[in-house]
Amino acid sequence: MEEDILADLAKALPARGIPLPDIWVWLKPTCPFRDPAAVEQALALLAAQPDLDAVRIVSEADARLHVVNANGFLEPLLPGWDPKRSKMRRSEFPKVYQPFNLEVFRHRGWVERGSSFIGHRVAPIMLPRITGLDVDDRDSFEIIKALIEARPRPEVVARYLSPPRAHA
Repeated sequence: MEEDILADLAKALPARGIPLPDIWVWLKPTCPFRDPAAVEQALALLAAQPDLDAVRIVSEADARLHVVNANGFLEPLLPGWDPKRSKMRRSEFPKVYQPFNLEVFRHRGWVERGSSFIGHRVAPIMLPRITGLDVDDRDSFEIIKALIEARPRPEVVARYLSPPRAHA
């Protein structure tokens, strides 16, 4: 868990003479379509708003989630589903957001909270869904691989990938 990694870093870095940072930028390697400008925006938000604990990347998601109940049937996860209807429009639910693999947070806040590493006062940066595609399983790996290898590359993909570097 992130809290364990941070606890290890909080011990290991000072033991090696490396001061702990004031702000952590948590970039998970399984998310290839990250926007570098979002990191800069997150840092600017934290600098401008000292009361913020963290900044997260999010994109709009679908609130019409279901779980499989104890009897093996689907049932709505969230309240607000009309029991007289088998299907409802996305627009009938409040907007919900899915967090992605980028958090920028203050070290002092993590120390003060202990295990809640990003805190409770978290500002969102809303980006397109592609920036949150994450390698979670074989299917997601194959989908992301196909997007990266597509030629010509769609603009929605190309804008989030660095150009290839020339080999020396």
